[in-house]
Amino acid sequence: MTKTPAQIAIIGGGASGTLLSIQLLTRPRCPQIHVFNDRYEFGRGVAYSAAGDELVLNVPAGRMSAFEDRPDHFVEWLKAGHENRYSGSSFVPRHLYGSYLQETLRTVQSEAPKGRLHIHANPVTALKRKKGGYFVPGEERDIAVDAVVLALGNVPPAHPHLEEMGFISDPRYLCNPWQRAEAIRRIDSQSDVLILGSGLTAMDALLQLHQQGHGGSIHLISRHGRWSKVHQEIRILAPYVSPKLTGCRPSQAMKLLREKVREVELEGGDWRQVVHGIRDETNAIWEAWTLSQRRSFLTHARPYWDIHRHRMAAEVWQAIEQEIEKGRIKLSAGRIQAINPGKKELTIHYRGRYQQKIQKLKTDFVINCTGPEALRRQHCQPLVRSLLDQNLAAPDPLHLGLATAPNGALLNADERPVPGLFAIGPVRRGNLWETTAVPEIRVQAANLAGQIAGFFARDRCT
Repeated sequence: MTKTPAQIAIIGGGASGTLLSIQLLTRPRCPQIHVFNDRYEFGRGVAYSAAGDELVLNVPAGRMSAFEDRPDHFVEWLKAGHENRYSGSSFVPRHLYGSYLQETLRTVQSEAPKGRLHIHANPVTALKRKKGGYFVPGEERDIAVDAVVLALGNVPPAHPHLEEMGFISDPRYLCNPWQRAEAIRRIDSQSDVLILGSGLTAMDALLQLHQQGHGGSIHLISRHGRWSKVHQEIRILAPYVSPKLTGCRPSQAMKLLREKVREVELEGGDWRQVVHGIRDETNAIWEAWTLSQRRSFLTHARPYWDIHRHRMAAEVWQAIEQEIEKGRIKLSAGRIQAINPGKKELTIHYRGRYQQKIQKLKTDFVINCTGPEALRRQHCQPLVRSLLDQNLAAPDPLHLGLATAPNGALLNADERPVPGLFAIGPVRRGNLWETTAVPEIRVQAANLAGQIAGFFARDRCT
């Protein structure tokens, strides 16, 4: 007897949702997949919608394959379409990676049973429970599915938490560099700009301004006042054994890392080897920490870890460094105290690090590039709020995302897995610290696809 395939809804059509769709379509008994995608072009999401060749990946092409067991897949795709312009060590334009995901999806879709992938161009603001599954609001009707996967991507930056918040509605305050990319393009070339943050999101904003010929002054303010470190091709590979950090306190782990860096560099190696060497262990380290130890890491060590772990391409830094040398870009360490809109400009009050005196500067625009924020200080998306209200989900203890089981199932407030509800990607950060980059998300996608396909294969056939 032939039964209908399982119905799966994926909420989000960015990299996470696309990678999961690819994995599901390659399964022998792939389900009926409904992807609900809103705002950005399907397959690209916010990360890979950027146009222009200056905005490049932060990971070498050789580590960006959609398939962990086919590590050269992306590089081979590049060579087929761009001859020998790029290699595995290249930092390629982001829009090319978006094209790669789209083409890979089309390829596996053509090889899967006909009509297994349905794309819905509408937001999902709530789910309704039904016997054995859920109803997802579609464009014309509710769609009944057996399981739902949240692939929501990163939470937008939080506004600075200030006494006076009137600046939020000022058009000169750009709260999200990606959602307001068009507004950034309209910034006059001689305007003065303040960027909040100095991480990779800030680098993207700087590159966009540079690309459009901006000639005004740019001031960056971040808590630590440090630039992200730069990727470097490691030519001398000294023998490397990762220090055993699982079970160590955060302060002890950071000490062991520093010691290992000195050891590797004395042997002719590079500190980047040490950071890369513990990548596979990072989530185990995080999971072994107590709640107070995780808080300690977030408060004291995270800024230093982030600038070493999340690095920029060398060509990106070269472009930024030239502007610094010309005096057009300045970076300060401090905290914003007030943003006061005026008729002609915005007045910023900030306290420099280790300083008591409040400093003041005037600027024409403020771009918030503080990076993805925890749910704690962010208005939840309507869908997330709906799930929380129905006890179909719960925030993780640190409110970095939603609580999930090791297999990706959502946990409710009673810490019990919710049947048929899963998550993938950054929304799992509270339980999986390394869950924002493609090398980790593709593994989650493969594992989750196998689990979903295996579960429904017991009851259905095609």
